Order: sequence, then structure tokens, then C-alpha cells
Amino acid sequence: MVESVVEKFRGWLMDSGFKKHTVLSYFRDATYFNSFLKRRGRNLLQARAKDVTDYLNNPEFSQRTVERRFYGLTKLYYFLRENDPNLPLDLSKLSIPSEQERPLSTKVSFREKEYGVLVNHLRSGIDVSNYAGIRILTALHMLYFGGLRISELHFLDKEDVSYDSTGKVKINIAGKNTIFRKREVVIPIFDANVELTSYEKAREDFLTKIERINSAFFLNRKGDRISEKGLRRGVSNHFEAAGFSGLSFTEIKRAGLERITSRVVDPVEIGRIFGVRHYGSLLRRVNV
Repeated sequence: MVESVVEKFRGWLMDSGFKKHTVLSYFRDATYFNSFLKRRGRNLLQARAKDVTDYLNNPEFSQRTVERRFYGLTKLYYFLRENDPNLPLDLSKLSIPSEQERPLSTKVSFREKEYGVLVNHLRSGIDVSNYAGIRILTALHMLYFGGLRISELHFLDKEDVSYDSTGKVKINIAGKNTIFRKREVVIPIFDANVELTSYEKAREDFLTKIERINSAFFLNRKGDRISEKGLRRGVSNHFEAAGFSGLSFTEIKRAGLERITSRVVDPVEIGRIFGVRHYGSLLRRVNV
């Protein structure tokens, strides 16, 4: 029954004119909250204010995630109360927990030193002389040094990667809402001559060996564009063996962005590097 409620909520969002990615985000928030309630023996129609507070007080949520999920739940319960004004939960009477009120995160910060440990483990544990091995390292470097998302690596084509006059890597990336209109990002402080040129040679040798032609930058073993899931699994499978069990790609991206912003102080310069209008736009990439 509740599953049908969530589906009706998605239909209502679509009929209300919300954009595709917004509908998906709110639908996902409703599904996550429903799963949380199930573990408590309740459903969306039986939720109480304390359920919402406990859900949002997850120490693994960033403050931005808390705010976004709370807003998603307000849309959900606006829809539900339109159909049943007597529901016990009225989110208009709740406020978003502040960062000071929420429990401290139990996550261990992933920083430059830890990244070095992870890469050294990968170098010793995988065969970087073959294409699959160097693909893992290259993808990890681009995630960290560029603050990129896995989805952005998935959509990369060979022609999207080049170098500027100083040897820095220039990448035309497709963001979450710009799949068909890529924008240029310059990755600073990246040893392009060693890492990327080695990968590009291995990629060309691999395609020649299997007699395939493909424009995708990252390939699977058949020579096709590797799926986002395959790229994610290919890298994350090595985290636990390296002592980083539970490490998320968001943590890698966050560490990379913090590394970049600590070296480039001028907000205008940061904006130029990442193709964003202001520093706030860059910070928003950390949690999405």
C-alpha cells in the first residue's frame, strides 16, 4: 500500500511540472524515509515528528544533505496531507536540525596522506602493465585531483581530454544536468605527463589488440564504454584491502576539492579552473 503511495507521489511531482532530476531526488528521499520507518515497524502514513528528527540526525549526513532531505520530505507530506489532512505528521511545525544540534560524524576524514596510502596499495596490488589495472588508477586520480563524479568519468570521450600550455589537464565534463552540453574543467596540480599519457597509450594498445574503435575514454573488456556501475565497482573493490572499508566516492571527491581549494586561494581563480561563476558553486559539488 505504502509503495503505491510513493508511486502516486512521483506521479504528482511529474504532473506538477517538476524537472526530471528533481522528481527522482524527491522520490528517492521518500523511498529512503519509508525504509527507515519500516525498520521501526511503521510506514509513511504513521510517521511521527520524532521519526523525522531521528532520521535527519544520522551522523553520516552532511548538513546540506539534511537540508535537502528535509525539503524533500516537506513535499512528500504536503502531498499526503492534501489527501488526508488528519495525518499525525505535520512538517510545517518542524524545523531543520542545525549542525550544532546534530551528532558528530563517525567517519574518518579522507585526506592527502590517506590518498597516498591508498594509491601505493593499489600500485602494489594490481597489474598496472595491463589496461584494466591502469584504468583503475587513472579513474581514481581523476576523481581525486579533479574533484569529479563517477558519472562524469562515465560520460567522458577521448576528445574531451587534452592539455593546456602548462601541461595541466583540460577536461570537457558532462555534469548532472548537462549530459549533452559539456563544459570545460582544468584540473590543476596533476601529473598529466606520467599518469594520463600512460593511460592513453594503454587504451590505444588495448583497442588495437581487440580490433575495436570507440570514442569513450574509459572502456570495458569488450571495448565498449564502461558502465557507471562497472567503473564504480572496478575502483571500490580495492578499498577494503587497502584498509579503507566503507570509503565513499563522495569522500574522495571532497578530499580532492579541499586539496585544490587549499592551494588556490583566489575565488576567481577557483571559478576559472572549475568553470563556475563563484566559489559557492564549487562548494556545492562537494555534497552532490
